Amino acid sequence: TEFGDFIVNANQKLLQFNIDFYDKDIISQPDPTAVAAALCEGVVLEQRTCTARCETKSEPGYGQIVYDFDSKEPHNVTVVTKFDGKKFKEYLHGTAAQKR
Repeated sequence: TEFGDFIVNANQKLLQFNIDFYDKDIISQPDPTAVAAALCEGVVLEQRTCTARCETKSEPGYGQIVYDFDSKEPHNVTVVTKFDGKKFKEYLHGTAAQKR
């Protein structure tokens, strides 16, 4: 299927990236919720926009993403707050089972 081809191609590129940059023959997995939100219409039940930034000054929090829902700064991300996992599993199984 078109989606199946996309997944295979994306994983091949990810594998090559990890080999080239980290010298690791692995496929690191993306956030499954983000993938579901991008590929499966209707799985996102609720979402909110906010301002997010990566903490780089505090050693205990270094690298953490800080989400500010009350910021006066422009909102730069959308956070999924409610997700239909059952619908995504049905979609995934249906897509994987399609024949070429």
